[in-house]
This record gives sequence, structure tokens and C-alpha cells, in this order.
Amino acid sequence: MDTEANYSLKDLAALTGLTPRAIRAYIADGLIRGPESRRRHATYTEYHLKRLRTITELKDRYGLPLSEVRRYLLMARDDEEIRIVP
Repeated sequence: MDTEANYSLKDLAALTGLTPRAIRAYIADGLIRGPESRRRHATYTEYHLKRLRTITELKDRYGLPLSEVRRYLLMARDDEEIRIVP
């Protein structure tokens, strides 16, 4: 489990350009795991930031639908960095 950085949902939104609603939807859809802590101030890690950036790149740069993005994400372990090579 990644513990080197802790982000709030607001931080993740600012760093990725996604809305908090979109991030929550990705969690609900199983594209990324939920926050590390589920209290009032949920925390997220580098794992979340990297996965969200990967999702954004696959969708925006390569035009993949979420069903295809999910396939790519499921091929990697949670601790494995996904590298996209054009």
C-alpha cells in the first residue's frame, strides 16, 4: 500500500484536472480502489494519483472508452506502475 503521500479529494482533483464527482465515479465503477481512510477527511495516495493520470491519458489522448481503460487497469497489479508507450 502506498503511504508516501496523502492527498485529499480536492488535491487529487486539482492535480489531475478531474472533478471530485468523476473521481468518485471511477472508484464506484471499480477503476481505482477507494481512499485509504474513509473518515470525514478521506486520504488518497500516489497510487490514486498515478491511476487517475493513466485513466485520463487513455481516455483523452487515445480515445479509449472506459470499458477498454478497465481492461488495461485490470492487467496491472495495484503496486505496478502502468507505462503507456505509443
